[in-house]
Amino acid sequence: MTILADAAGSPALPSLASMPLDDYVNLRLSAILAGLETTTHVPYLAGWHLRIEPELGHLPLRLITTSLITAAVRGWIADGCSRSTIKNTLAMLSRTFEQAIVDGILDRNPAHITGWQHQFQRAEDELRDPRTLALRGWDALIELADALVEASYNRY
Repeated sequence: MTILADAAGSPALPSLASMPLDDYVNLRLSAILAGLETTTHVPYLAGWHLRIEPELGHLPLRLITTSLITAAVRGWIADGCSRSTIKNTLAMLSRTFEQAIVDGILDRNPAHITGWQHQFQRAEDELRDPRTLALRGWDALIELADALVEASYNRY
């Protein structure tokens, strides 16, 4: 069996690299939460159980990419999660990947994403002024309907 080594030279088993994210977190949770104030555990674990685990938990650790995380964040924004909820969820995800780096499983943290705050702000603006999502007028509606018919099966 090939043994990988982490930055400190400690052995890291290859089985850790192929295990699903939820199994890895269950195995290394105490290390992931180490150094945090205990009051922080509740929001971080809520982010884990309510958002990260259902969305990404089944995927092997090494297959989780920045684009998958970005797509998950877009979904959380669409679901109406608050800014602090998303921040706490991303913090938990980032700590998890930082631990994977320490364990010698990953080389970089895919949870370091940018631009989600802009998307969050745009979603908030759309909620304040839903008319910004409306079609310009009748001609735009006809154009949209024609495009849908054209793209549909048998032009139905």
